[in-house]
Amino acid sequence: LVTVTVTAAPTVSLTGPLNVCLGTSGQVYTTEAGQSNYIWSITGGTITAGGTATSNTATVTWSTVGTQSISVNYNNAVGCSAAAP
Repeated sequence: LVTVTVTAAPTVSLTGPLNVCLGTSGQVYTTEAGQSNYIWSITGGTITAGGTATSNTATVTWSTVGTQSISVNYNNAVGCSAAAP
């Protein structure tokens, strides 16, 4: 007999400013702390701080007008990742 514990994948949340002006720097986006293997993805801007595999924050300068995006995925304590960022 083997007892198995099945852990749900995390539900990723991301907070930060939604309406910013072109060229605005220092916009901070945050997700859950204490996770591992953060994978950040951005369209229309540049990550200027954070945004690494060990960081739950990313500081962004937006450089393109229009609808842009930032997303993140990570592994929880048992190694599960969300199905989609």
